[in-house]
Amino acid sequence: MRLESEVMASKTSNTSAPRSSRAKGVTFDDFTPDDRMSITHRAAQFIDWCAKNMPGRFVPYTWIAKHAHIMPRVPNGNNNYVHEIRKNKMDTIKRILWSDYNRRTVPAPRDQEPGVRATTDADDLTQNAYLRQTKRVASAAQAAQDTREKIDTSAMRNKDLKALVERVDPVMKQLAKADLMKRLELPAHNDDED
Repeated sequence: MRLESEVMASKTSNTSAPRSSRAKGVTFDDFTPDDRMSITHRAAQFIDWCAKNMPGRFVPYTWIAKHAHIMPRVPNGNNNYVHEIRKNKMDTIKRILWSDYNRRTVPAPRDQEPGVRATTDADDLTQNAYLRQTKRVASAAQAAQDTREKIDTSAMRNKDLKALVERVDPVMKQLAKADLMKRLELPAHNDDED
């Protein structure tokens, strides 16, 4: 197991910046937040900075809150600012990360302190975002096809809905083709490729 995973998993009250084994000497404390930015932009900037300086390193929500709110110390996990970041601001932070930095977020594993990391390169983006999204497309197309099979258009009273269903049918049939579904399946993950 990587050193940073052990640090992140520890539940001690130590608020010193966890060190990364990948980026010797670089800590979360090395980031300098821009006080001219909004809270969500500072959070996104910090997560992006971590992706550049500590690639693959998960960032606890406590550290995101510290830098987003420019706090002198790392708050504990029950702090209102941490809760605000985690529950109310992450969607906006994710949008900023994508639009300004071309990065998606990856949630920390359940055995680590709650947090996220940003994708670091094209391979990481593909593995942690694109493949998951294509699987959703395949699942949604199959679910839509299953629903369509239960719809009897001859029994529909609403002519506009009936026209919509009939207009969408050819597209859905293309999406639900077996070969397309097979192409959208996730490949087996090979840990040896790195």
